[in-house]
Amino acid sequence: MQLNLPLRSMVLRRSGYAVEEAYSLAKAFQRVQSDAIDLLSICHTIPADDQNKLIASVRAVRRLLPILCITAQEFACPADGCVTVANSPLELLYAVLLAATQRESTVSSDSQMEPPVQRPENPLK
Repeated sequence: MQLNLPLRSMVLRRSGYAVEEAYSLAKAFQRVQSDAIDLLSICHTIPADDQNKLIASVRAVRRLLPILCITAQEFACPADGCVTVANSPLELLYAVLLAATQRESTVSSDSQMEPPVQRPENPLK
């Protein structure tokens, strides 16, 4: 089953997650700068160059933010440190749960907490 953004959002919301959709790279980057965002999900339909730009920009301000790359067939996330997820509801929910669990264990460890970062201008505008 192929999932598009509204359907992925619905699956996550019905599972109890808060979801903020972004239909542009600039909007996605703007939203992940908020500490209220706990995870970034990137769709396989975004060109690889744009994915790389977004991931690099996010890593510059939120080094420990979990990033999921939704896959289609042989697609793989172009950057290290990202989790590649099959494009199915169960795989998506499992990956989000796993990322949330890993984030909680990372944040609970004082030695690995993200240091406060001055938020730069949006490089994706």
